[in-house]
Amino acid sequence: LPQGTRAASGLETRGASELNSKTATCDSEKHPFLATMEEHYELHRPGSERSCLQISLKADKRVKLKYSAGDHVGVYAENSDDIVKRTLRILGCHGDEMIVVKNERGESPFPCPISVERAIRTYCDVTGKVHRTQMRALAQVCTDEATASQLRHLACQEGSEEFTASIIQRKRSVLELMEEHNCRPGLGLFFAAVAMPMAPRFYSISSSPLEYPKNVHVTAAVVRERKPSGDMLNGVCTNWFASQRVATPVPCFIRTSSFRLPGSCSVPLVMVGPGTGLAPFLGFIQERRALQRQGKQLGEAVLFFGCRHPEHDFIHQEYLEQALADGIISGFHVAFSRYEEGKRYVQHNMRQQGELVWRMLSRQKGSLYVCGALSMSKDVDRVLHSIAQEHGGLTISQAEMTIHLMKEEHRYQRDVW
Repeated sequence: LPQGTRAASGLETRGASELNSKTATCDSEKHPFLATMEEHYELHRPGSERSCLQISLKADKRVKLKYSAGDHVGVYAENSDDIVKRTLRILGCHGDEMIVVKNERGESPFPCPISVERAIRTYCDVTGKVHRTQMRALAQVCTDEATASQLRHLACQEGSEEFTASIIQRKRSVLELMEEHNCRPGLGLFFAAVAMPMAPRFYSISSSPLEYPKNVHVTAAVVRERKPSGDMLNGVCTNWFASQRVATPVPCFIRTSSFRLPGSCSVPLVMVGPGTGLAPFLGFIQERRALQRQGKQLGEAVLFFGCRHPEHDFIHQEYLEQALADGIISGFHVAFSRYEEGKRYVQHNMRQQGELVWRMLSRQKGSLYVCGALSMSKDVDRVLHSIAQEHGGLTISQAEMTIHLMKEEHRYQRDVW
């Protein structure tokens, strides 16, 4: 487009359409609302090699914020300056070029006109998991025929094993492939087939509307890990969070979850959440505290938490210990995996408290909640079967049937990744 063509700013391109009206909904992925980052602080202590952030997002007064403890918030983040610069370099663009992108039906994937820089920063994912369609697109513009042939091979069914080994397991990105093989797609091909749409990142909400009716809290570990190649893999959203400060506008929306508290606050709860798997249980605890203030009788609630070291990443330690002292939770068991000889995880403490767990879940018809890594949840499930056999006197098949029934009755819920 001609120079001087006006493009929408970053804030206008995400969420503005909702805020143009008197009120806005909070559950539309296509039309997110703009929240304001009201709090932003580090949870890990000095000495930790990692980072975990506590963030509070305050909804605009025109937004009808509606959520429940256990729901998710979807966040639209932006690519870092480094990713944007590298992408512009391989595309041969300055970034201020104005473009209009449309498909064969005349539809635009994002608001247009827009600058190339803004489109890449806000709407393009070039660092996520690579898909075969992207490989085929890159093969079209690869100048070396041998390399193009290899890319086409990896993109076909016959090359699926090699694709998994060399691309997926090594966590390669399409940007790295473009740079490595000097693939320089035109803007049309890039936006149509090379770059994936920037998808929202979902986080378990770590607050309750009874305590924070206009805010949602996020407890997020900043993703920074070394890939097999030696390069760093930086999570788009968590690193964007880490680079922002209070008052930053954040495009987001609420996604309803089935990970919910029982209808009665007297139902016993067993909560298992190591690391940031603690997030929804912070919301549960806030909700129980609010109900306690209302004079409601709370049932037993036991929390199994885990982290690496008590002096490094024991997040929300004071808050959780106060919740125990105030009777919001009746039991609190912490496992440290990098503190003393022998690694100890949440499932070890759960097994140690097997009699208590079985009494709460079986005899008292309590509910079990597990949040965190998928591998952890599998370990917890195996321990649960062992507890059913050891403390319930059940056979293997009886334990399987009992736990299956718990799931059907929504008394065994998982929020895992």
